[in-house]
Amino acid sequence: MTEGRPPAFEARALEKHFGARTALAPLDLRIEQGESVALVGPSGSGKTTLLNLMAGLLAPDGGELRLLGRPVQDWDRRGRSARVGMMHQQFDLVPNLSVLHNVLAGNLGRWSLGRALRSLVAPVGGGEVEEVLAEVGLEGRARERTSRLSGGEQQRVALARLLVQNPHALLADEPVSSLDPARAEALVELLVRLASAGGHTLVASLHTVELARHHFARIVALRDGAVMFDRAAAEVTSGELEMLYRLEAADVASGTAALTEGV
Repeated sequence: MTEGRPPAFEARALEKHFGARTALAPLDLRIEQGESVALVGPSGSGKTTLLNLMAGLLAPDGGELRLLGRPVQDWDRRGRSARVGMMHQQFDLVPNLSVLHNVLAGNLGRWSLGRALRSLVAPVGGGEVEEVLAEVGLEGRARERTSRLSGGEQQRVALARLLVQNPHALLADEPVSSLDPARAEALVELLVRLASAGGHTLVASLHTVELARHHFARIVALRDGAVMFDRAAAEVTSGELEMLYRLEAADVASGTAALTEGV
């Protein structure tokens, strides 16, 4: 506990399997409320699986994951939506709808079906949306069709939707994977700043380690579904990162064989 508060997330011997493949080995992790944590590691290390478990989109196969002191699966849909929101790598926007409609989708977890359907015809909360769009640098763009925006602008729409949802914890799965380095830097900086200003817990998976080191207070490194290291970003060494991303000899051999067969 921190100041008598339960942690935002607490995993104890958490496991997840997909058939014969182990996505997460028994894993222990604790993230306090208000922390900003970057998940790093090679592809297939378990970052997305862990985020999906935190969001309640997957159920664990072993161990336990608690959200604000209660098992994640014990929260109902509205309860989870009020406490945790996720920004997916694919944005999950509806291209043919306006920016306004897509951002208002952040309310769906707490709206009734009737209110959600009415909002498609007569959107409510436009003032709130305009404020959030101004925060993410899209002021005055609410009425534009989302499909007409650039990839970076669409990612900002996805972030605005998450801010309208206003959960305790913000989760982001590779939020800048499709952006060039300059735009990626700007969006990560914006994400961390807005999370801090709103008092949100932030957990984001990132491929670019330098973004994690420059913008996050803490780094959790995953490899083969296990925590390889977990410490303050300023204390992470280049040697640890080299070990984290080093290919095993067997991986190199299999990759070489595959290339040879394809020639």
